[in-house]
Amino acid sequence: MHGRVLVLVALACCTRPNPFFCNDPANKSDPLCAMADGSDGSGSGSSCDDSSTCTTAGLMVCDTTMHKCVECVMSTDCTGDPNKPVCDGDACRGCTADADCPASDFCDLDTGACAIADNVIYVASGGTNNATCAQASPCDQLSTAAGVAGTSGKRRIHVAKATFSDTQTASFTSDADVHGGGATIQNANNDAIDVSNANVTIRDLIVATPGKDGLACSGVSTTLRLLGVTATGHLTSAGLHGVSSTCDLEMDRCLIQNNKAGGIQITAGTYHITNTIVLGNGSTVSSIGGVSITGISTTGNSFAANTVAGNNQTAAVPGNPSGVDCRANMALQTLTNNIVSGNAGATTQIVEDAHCTSTFTDSDADLPSSNTNTKLSPGLDGTGHLQDNSPMIDKGDPNLGLDHDFDGDHRPKGSGFDIGADEH
Repeated sequence: MHGRVLVLVALACCTRPNPFFCNDPANKSDPLCAMADGSDGSGSGSSCDDSSTCTTAGLMVCDTTMHKCVECVMSTDCTGDPNKPVCDGDACRGCTADADCPASDFCDLDTGACAIADNVIYVASGGTNNATCAQASPCDQLSTAAGVAGTSGKRRIHVAKATFSDTQTASFTSDADVHGGGATIQNANNDAIDVSNANVTIRDLIVATPGKDGLACSGVSTTLRLLGVTATGHLTSAGLHGVSSTCDLEMDRCLIQNNKAGGIQITAGTYHITNTIVLGNGSTVSSIGGVSITGISTTGNSFAANTVAGNNQTAAVPGNPSGVDCRANMALQTLTNNIVSGNAGATTQIVEDAHCTSTFTDSDADLPSSNTNTKLSPGLDGTGHLQDNSPMIDKGDPNLGLDHDFDGDHRPKGSGFDIGADEH
């Protein structure tokens, strides 16, 4: 009995095939021999003890633990393709976060390449306002970094996680890719960020501006992408809109909250707004509450899978809704898979006309005739997320076509898409 156990243990510990055994054609189908010649489906190469024996292109590093020739065992092995700088599971891949790029703290999420530090503009706590905003001598205000982007030709800006009090508007007039990393930009007296005649992407930044607009963009050649951005004001101050746009605006996974003059105002250009929560905006003196989409002459826009709740509009402006105002547009606008509910004000939750229509939308107020719209209590918690018993679960547009929600969670999770920004 003991002898049998010892034999089993010995066999279990054998992970490398005898090369003479494998050279026999009769044994080529043995699983260990298949592993040795790379035909196990793992993409690995031949058996090895060190990298000197790994000569197949793309498999020139020896994983000495598995005794296989592989593409990499550490990121420094990934030198062949600049868009695949990270070693993960013996294979090179593109970076997916700034943390994948320790030398520069900046991952180009569009290409998967790690940026070179000399090509990045840095904003960090304890920095100073200087002409370069280099990694070794960062700036301490985003407005300074925007100016450096305009004069240096550099477009990548890394903002270290901290709270920054800016005294000037961060005015972008040249292309930029801003990585916020959860940092907070405060501006008490000016618009926090203004974009004109440039293509600017801002990711994971908190913009807190009790003074004026949080983010504003203008110009027919201007594009503003907001990804995971929070725009918040203070309802007791003179703060204005969270986002004000006359440009080509894209928003995904954003939180627009507590802005006194209203959440989002779009009066020209194009827009694609998805997976965004618009919560607690407006006041007793604001003319809009959550979202205003008016005067649009372009087609192909989208306002989909958003939650507009708890906003307020009680100013004496006849017909203005507290949730979503979609009127006086020159081309048809279609809003789908949204929750517009629990907004306080003198008029209705959502107002549309012949050039605006909603589908798969839940609202406290009746919408124009559509058998896909509902008038139910959506079952939201205080953050705009769905609770367990929400009737919005699995009731969304089957053709929504989004693969993630406000939190970045996969859509759909159940038998169908959920209505609103949250996939429960």
